[in-house]
Amino acid sequence: MFDAASVGEELTKRGRAAAKKFVQSCLYEVSPEWYVAYVQEAERDGRRGLGALAQFASTDDLHLIIRVAARILLSDGSFRSSLVENVSAPAKIFGGINGQLLDLLSLFRSFLPPDSLTGDIQYTNYVFLGDYIGPGWCNLDTLALILSLKILYPNAITLLRGKHEADPSDRHFLRECEER
Repeated sequence: MFDAASVGEELTKRGRAAAKKFVQSCLYEVSPEWYVAYVQEAERDGRRGLGALAQFASTDDLHLIIRVAARILLSDGSFRSSLVENVSAPAKIFGGINGQLLDLLSLFRSFLPPDSLTGDIQYTNYVFLGDYIGPGWCNLDTLALILSLKILYPNAITLLRGKHEADPSDRHFLRECEER
């Protein structure tokens, strides 16, 4: 169970604000058409994976989201190398996303988003089976969205570690982070 005091109240408060803004922007401002146009333009310009959602989160916001999410994951025992995790039903289970942000957003649109107002996060657990990054176009944005959800709903979001998260030699993701 997540305890904000163990993470730091002020940091958690600022992190939640940044995470909420980012999640709301992703869920309600990014259309599939916009995303496809971005990817096509980026491909033409040779800008692979440079942050389609950069307009929704500053670098400082991303750093804050990562710091708060890391503290939550460390404090609640999540993201360990365990292959088995107990999760209460009902639950939605997401396989490897591999940086495919549009696929993730499409699933959220098709099967209710993880939002407390219009979605089912109040009574449904979300389980992500790892492989958040990969050959997709928006690894950093995809990971930022998932970490933001963990910040906003720490007890309803379960994150397991996949092979991409365990591989320190993933140069593509490292380059994407450095360029962003």
